[in-house]
Amino acid sequence: MRHSAFIERHLPLQPLSGRIYIAAACLFVLFAAAVNYDVRNRKYAAWKARPQITHLDEMPLFSTADAPYFLGIATELKRGRTLQAFDQGRSFPNQVIRKTLIYDGNFDRWRDAPLLSVVIAMIANDAGRVEIAKAGHWLSPVTAAITTVMIAFAFGMAGYWLEGALAALGGGLSFSYLSRSAAGRIDTDQLNLGFFYLLFGLAFWAGTVKGKLGGHCGNPGNGGGCLFV
Repeated sequence: MRHSAFIERHLPLQPLSGRIYIAAACLFVLFAAAVNYDVRNRKYAAWKARPQITHLDEMPLFSTADAPYFLGIATELKRGRTLQAFDQGRSFPNQVIRKTLIYDGNFDRWRDAPLLSVVIAMIANDAGRVEIAKAGHWLSPVTAAITTVMIAFAFGMAGYWLEGALAALGGGLSFSYLSRSAAGRIDTDQLNLGFFYLLFGLAFWAGTVKGKLGGHCGNPGNGGGCLFV
């Protein structure tokens, strides 16, 4: 009894509940998203102040070699072509020599392409290199804000929204993620962390769902089965 009382006194605090807690959690999550967005946006403000080294005419440049790959696919999608058409151009002239040309009609251009390229193609005004590049750079602050919300969501599904907001703020500003979502970096690192936490949050959420997929099971040793409700 004494051991149980000691352990119970030192368990982590139970998550709070009520309207005030929910309102405070929402405000903290929005604050974390806004801070992460603002940090990336300020980086681009620094870029715009030095166009002689960060722009080519009106087109913003990149800080990694991954960006042209995703932007190139987005350009093909915007032109009504496919990922395979883009890869075919990169493999020239090998595919021509081997007579293995890939025709656009055989593929779903939206489903087969990377999600990042699909999003860029959808928000770009046209297939011009300037508009495609601007759309790709615009996504960096936006995906950073979305990532913070996904981090808070994962914690929130476990019952800790306020703690999740704090983790979202710190996680979004950590050096590892900040350096991979900084100005000029256009690659799947923008999406990976957010989707990682989103999947965990959905898994936690699924564990709380009751209904037709949840039931009561008897002891298999006594011939008991499961009754779905």
